[in-house]
Amino acid sequence: QGTIVTSSDGITWTTRRTGGTRINAVAYGNGIFLAIDEAGGSWNSTDGVSWSSHGTAQSAQLRGLVYAAPVFVITGANGTIETTFDGVVFTARSTRTTNFLESVAFGRRLFVTTGASGATYSSRDAVNWNGQPNAPASFRGIEFFNNQFVGVGANGSVATSFDGSEWTSRSTSTNQLLTAVTASESVAIAVGFGGTILRSTASQNAHAIVTQPAGLTEVAGNNILLTVAASGSPSLSYRWIFNGTPTMLDVGRTQLDFAEIRDCIYYGLDDAFTDYRSEFSRREAAEAEVVVTPEAEPPVQ
Repeated sequence: QGTIVTSSDGITWTTRRTGGTRINAVAYGNGIFLAIDEAGGSWNSTDGVSWSSHGTAQSAQLRGLVYAAPVFVITGANGTIETTFDGVVFTARSTRTTNFLESVAFGRRLFVTTGASGATYSSRDAVNWNGQPNAPASFRGIEFFNNQFVGVGANGSVATSFDGSEWTSRSTSTNQLLTAVTASESVAIAVGFGGTILRSTASQNAHAIVTQPAGLTEVAGNNILLTVAASGSPSLSYRWIFNGTPTMLDVGRTQLDFAEIRDCIYYGLDDAFTDYRSEFSRREAAEAEVVVTPEAEPPVQ
């Protein structure tokens, strides 16, 4: 109940505080540790030893917590989503749901939160949240692993999603309630009732973008060439995105070639990505901004 302990080796632990409301999650970022509790309160520390208490934006049970520079995102009861940069000032965000949002994760420039009745919301900026079709289960935990979001919940349920909009159920060897999931780059661990521990390793041939499209500045009327490359097997096909809209130009090619650019001030690729038809082989590349400058005026005769 309200206990915080620390360890430098994972073997020997020291109690830093105890008592009060149960603490449900802790994360580190911006030079601080942030912990959230069952009564809607928070605790922060710069060293993990001395902790100070702060109220949050809403008096709700808080369960989910993730840090993605430069912001912490918190989720909880009655559709609660809050953000904070310093663990002192908290801002409530709107989701238009009263479902309990149990957990939140970040990956590929996207936040995804899930909870009761399969409620799922996603956000690019942690400010504006969009409702997604319900997940196939009421997930108790969510994590980003192997280029996908992984949700765990009741009856040993595990499901994966590229962006929170569609989920694929995965088979497990248990029917116990799974309460949490965490991951490194190479392995994911889910835990639950009855001492259940499940483990999954990343694909050895996982796809990855190895050459990102690079932005450039070019004079109007000249040609430009944007290039992307990916690794992994089987080989990927490619689809380019122009200003947020898929384009049919150079479908399947690793290069995008435009000739005689004249009419735009900004020309870019918003989420150029590769798209292979097998599950979870889709990879997004970074944005590439192409700035077009005017042609030089002809000399006055």
